[in-house]
Amino acid sequence: MGIIKQQEWYERMENIKRSESLLKAILELDATTVATLIQDVHNSPAVALLDYNDEESLTYCVMTGLLWSTLGKYISRREEHAGKGRADLVYEPTIKGTSPLILIEFKYDDSAEKAIKQIKEKEYFKRYAGQYRNIILVGINYSTKTKDHQ
Repeated sequence: MGIIKQQEWYERMENIKRSESLLKAILELDATTVATLIQDVHNSPAVALLDYNDEESLTYCVMTGLLWSTLGKYISRREEHAGKGRADLVYEPTIKGTSPLILIEFKYDDSAEKAIKQIKEKEYFKRYAGQYRNIILVGINYSTKTKDHQ
């Protein structure tokens, strides 16, 4: 155990495990676990935010949470032109056919359902429909009143 603790990555193991769990929960469509893990990232020392009441901060939090699990597997892009607007965050697999594309839309003091509705109404997914059989739509809401993620 002493040799393992001396490795540079050892102190990051909690972040790595949480990142893997977050990606797994997204791929399994487990909304409760996704919200819980994003809350954990938000409350961790990995994210030092002065103000969390804007989309930029929430985007940073989610990208930090997914960092380790998506390295080499996905390319992330923010504010990606798609459909009739811009998708807040897109995770595109580096090798097509290996994993689903992930489209993420953020809301504040609203609902995760409304974020997914926006993805559908603005047809963000259509840009990728011919390239991917599986596209996961993720809506994330942060309540400034309760300080919870949904």
